[in-house]
Amino acid sequence: MKKFWIAIAACLSLSSLGDASACTGLLVGKKASTDGSVMISYAADSYSLYGELYRWPAAVWPAGAKLQIKEWDTGKPLGEIAQVRQTYAVVGNMNEHQVAITESTFGGRKELVDTTGIMDYGSLIYVALQRSKTAREAIKVMTDLVAEYGYYSSGESFSIADKNEVWIMEMIGKGTGNKGAVWVAIRIPDDCVSAHANQSRIQQIPFDDKENCIYSPDVVSFAREKGYFKGKDKDFSFAQAYCPYSFSGLRACEARVWSFFNKYNKDMAKYVELAKGDVNEMDDQFGGGSGFNPFGGQGGFSASGFDDLFNMFTGGFGFGGGSRGGRKAQQAGSDVTVNVELTFMEAVLGCKKSIKFSRVEKCKTCGGTGAKDDSCVKTCDKCNGSGQVRQTYTTVFGQQTVIGQCDKCHGTGTIVTDTCKTCGGKGVSSVSRTIDVTIPAGVEDGTVLQLSGEGNAVYRRVQVACTKRAPAPLDALSAETQRVRRV
Repeated sequence: MKKFWIAIAACLSLSSLGDASACTGLLVGKKASTDGSVMISYAADSYSLYGELYRWPAAVWPAGAKLQIKEWDTGKPLGEIAQVRQTYAVVGNMNEHQVAITESTFGGRKELVDTTGIMDYGSLIYVALQRSKTAREAIKVMTDLVAEYGYYSSGESFSIADKNEVWIMEMIGKGTGNKGAVWVAIRIPDDCVSAHANQSRIQQIPFDDKENCIYSPDVVSFAREKGYFKGKDKDFSFAQAYCPYSFSGLRACEARVWSFFNKYNKDMAKYVELAKGDVNEMDDQFGGGSGFNPFGGQGGFSASGFDDLFNMFTGGFGFGGGSRGGRKAQQAGSDVTVNVELTFMEAVLGCKKSIKFSRVEKCKTCGGTGAKDDSCVKTCDKCNGSGQVRQTYTTVFGQQTVIGQCDKCHGTGTIVTDTCKTCGGKGVSSVSRTIDVTIPAGVEDGTVLQLSGEGNAVYRRVQVACTKRAPAPLDALSAETQRVRRV
C-alpha cells in the first residue's frame, strides 16, 4: 500500500504589508515523490497561535442528532447542522481513511464575506474529515455544507488529499444575504507539485475536464454579475476575479510559492521581479490578462523529486521589522528525549534509573562564537552588524521597503575570519552526561518526565519517555506481586 504523509512544518516568519498571514501549503503527486507517496504540508506560522493536536473518535449517532458549529479561530457559536449517522476517527488533520485537509487563507474581496453563514473554514475541514473516505468525497461534503448552511469565512485555499490523489480547492462566499459560495477544485496531476500561500492559486478552469476539475455552477456567472469579469469563459481566472494580485499578495505570498517552484523549475528566474511584488510585471513583461498565471497553468508543474523540501524556507525571504529574523532573535532549541524501559513492577512501584545521553552544548573553547579568538570576529560589512538588510522597490503603490535577513552573515551580524579548532567553527560540541532519574509510581506507557535544570542554550529541556515491558503471565508471578497487580 502506498504511504501518505502529511507534513506539519515550521515556516519562515512573514509579516506582509497587508494581512499578516503566513500559511504555506505544499502539494506533491504520487509520481512526483521518490517513494510514490502523496504529500501535503501545513505551515501556519504565527507568534500568537499555538500548536494543537485534535482528535475525534469514530462514532455512530442517533437519528436527528445535531452538531454545534463554533468558529475555529475564535470559538464563537455560529449555529448547528444535522449530524450524519456515522463519523470517522480523526487525529490532527488526517482521518482513519488517510484523507487529509489543510488550508491557507487568501481573503479576497471583502464584500463577499457572509457574516450570517454557519460553516467557517476550520469547521469545514474537521467536519469533512469526519465524514469522508476519499478526497473527492471530502470536496462534495464541504461544498454541500456551504450550499446548505452558508459560508462564514473569507477566501480560502484548501489542500485535500488521500492515498492516491491531491487537490487544491478554492472557495469564497457571496456576501451577506446570498447563501453559499463560489468555488473550484483542481486535481494536481500525479507527476506534478504545487503550492499555495495566502494568495489564490487557481487561474484558468478546464471546464470540460470533469474527471480532474469540479466547480460551482455559478463560478463565472457570479463574477459577471458582480462586475469582476466580462470576458469569455475560457479566459476566466478564479484568482483574478476573486483575489486580484496586489503588492503584498505577490511579495509576501506568491514569493513563497515562487521559492518552492524555483527549487524544481530552472525557468523561474524570469518571474523574480513579479515575486518581489512588482504588479507591473504582469502586464509589461508577461502580457497580463485575466487568465495570467506566472507560476504554472492551473496551479502546478511537473517535477521529478522532492529532496530537501523545506530548504527553501531559508535565506532572503524574511519580512517584518524589529529583531524578527535578525541576530537578536533568540531561537528556541529542541528537546533531548531519552527512552527508558521499565519492568511492570518498576512502573507500578516507582524506581531510580541511571540514564546516559548526549547533547549539544556551546563550545567551551570559543564560547559559542565559532571563532579562534575575539579578534577573528568582525562586524558584517553588508548589514553593519544588524543582521538585516533593506531593499526598496518601486511599484504602482510607490516606494516599498522590505527587510530581510542578511545573506552574508545569515542574520548574526558578524563574520568569522578564522574558526575555532575545537568545534570547527560550529560553536557547539557534543557532551555525554549520565544522571540519576526518579521514576514515580504508577507511570503509564508514553509518560514523559521533564528534568529541571538540564536545559541549555541549545536544548530547551531533557525529557525521559517511559515504556513498560509486557508483564509476565499471572501464574508466573509471586503471590505478593499478584496482589499488587490485581489492585
